[in-house]
Amino acid sequence: MIGPLPISHAALLGITFLLGGSLFLFFFFWSISKMPSLNKAPADVAIPSMNAINKALKTPLFSSAFFLTPLAYLACGLLTQYIAQHGGALFFYLSGIIYVIGVVIVTGTINEPLNFQLAQVKTAASNDNQQTWQTYSTKWQFWNNLRTLSSGIALLLFFIGVFFLLKYD
Repeated sequence: MIGPLPISHAALLGITFLLGGSLFLFFFFWSISKMPSLNKAPADVAIPSMNAINKALKTPLFSSAFFLTPLAYLACGLLTQYIAQHGGALFFYLSGIIYVIGVVIVTGTINEPLNFQLAQVKTAASNDNQQTWQTYSTKWQFWNNLRTLSSGIALLLFFIGVFFLLKYD
């Protein structure tokens, strides 16, 4: 490293790491704990529980973190390109693009519509609801795993960008 990073860049990198890391862990823990736990419950418990969780997540704080993450990745790219003027900015740009495609678009076009459909289900103990839950859960988990993988790849690319920034700054 030639010189210390400007405070603005160091702060942006720190905030971006917190955002990207938090969202990756959020999706990861859904994959390994929340959904497997809900799948062990009967549908008349799992469906209203999932609906309550989905409703509780619709907060300005979560929405801000969700939508600011790709902007932070892209801002790191712009700042790196402006300050360091080397190819390391590409990794930050790729982080933002992968996050938008694999997390934001997947959430908006697949997971959220699945959540909306689940919210329409009237809960009572029945075989139909058990089948509804199993179908929902299988689809939702597949796409959540893709969101987890995408956010993890975005975070890995972020770290590679930081490596290049520190190596060539």
